[in-house]
Amino acid sequence: MNVWVLGLLFAPVFVIIGVNRNRRRRTAITAATVEVHVDDQGARRTLADGRHEEITWPEVTEVDVFTTRKGPHKAAGGAVVLYGTAERGCVIPLDHLEDSGLLVHVSRLEGFQVSTIIDALRADERREAAITGNALQAAMPKPWQTTTVCWRRPDVTGPTPFVDDLDELDDDGRHEGDATAS
Repeated sequence: MNVWVLGLLFAPVFVIIGVNRNRRRRTAITAATVEVHVDDQGARRTLADGRHEEITWPEVTEVDVFTTRKGPHKAAGGAVVLYGTAERGCVIPLDHLEDSGLLVHVSRLEGFQVSTIIDALRADERREAAITGNALQAAMPKPWQTTTVCWRRPDVTGPTPFVDDLDELDDDGRHEGDATAS
């Protein structure tokens, strides 16, 4: 086979790989958290591209924690998601938990236990410890993302409508790689 023919056959593959790599890099830059502010009124996050997310404490209907090995929150290891309405909600990356004071303020939600967030963050460690002793489980693929519902407002039922628009959804409308734990 001619070298030129091989080059023409493989060139589109390399172009697609390069385009995808640049898209992921661009997404990571624009999705970077510039500022997080949590106070008695609620939580606000500013992204590098100028977008803002915010929610007040009375609007919070659910608090989730996800840990991830893929996507825009990979560098932070995941995030805490404060769900509200379709237009209101806030995603606080895990690397901003301490400096934002989120744990102090979120603990004021009726019936919320801070230990549920800590347990959610340690779920991956516990899973790794359980896998260590079992060779079959060690060969199984790890989930890209693990989501734990830490709190849900008692008077709210059903799924919450807020979705971080930076996460990609699969064909069923769920986050790619989601595995729900409780």
